[in-house]
Order: sequence, then structure tokens, then C-alpha cells
Amino acid sequence: MGQRDSILIQTGNENVLIDGGGKEKGDDVVAYLKKTLNAVVSTHPDADHVGGLAYVIKTLNIKSVYAPKISHITQAY
Repeated sequence: MGQRDSILIQTGNENVLIDGGGKEKGDDVVAYLKKTLNAVVSTHPDADHVGGLAYVIKTLNIKSVYAPKISHITQAY
């Protein structure tokens, strides 16, 4: 992801994506994953962490989405 942050954790049949990189990386994340995600976790609203998540969430089958309960107004969030 370069300077962007994203990590996939796989354990048995579980797939959890933590953050999604920058907005321009959403399609790269989806192309790499090509699978159902049990959960997507957004750690915080910085663009280099959440920018690609909107595309991931719209494109893949995701069972749960978790995000911090914060008020933050940014275009990426």
C-alpha cells in the first residue's frame, strides 16, 4: 500500500480487513482480496487509513463493519 495502511488477518475461515489504504488504493485492495470479509475495521479517520474502505465496502460481501465512535469531519471519513 506504500504510505497507506491496510492489513488482512486470516485465521481459518475468517477474513478481517483492518483499514483500507488511501482512496486511490480501494480497487487494489479489492483485486487482492476477491473474497467475503467477516469484518472490516476502521481504526481512525485519517485518509491514508479509510480512503479505500468505501470502495471495498461497496464492492465485496462484508458481514460486519466496525469504526470508532468519534465525530470527525473529513472528506475521507
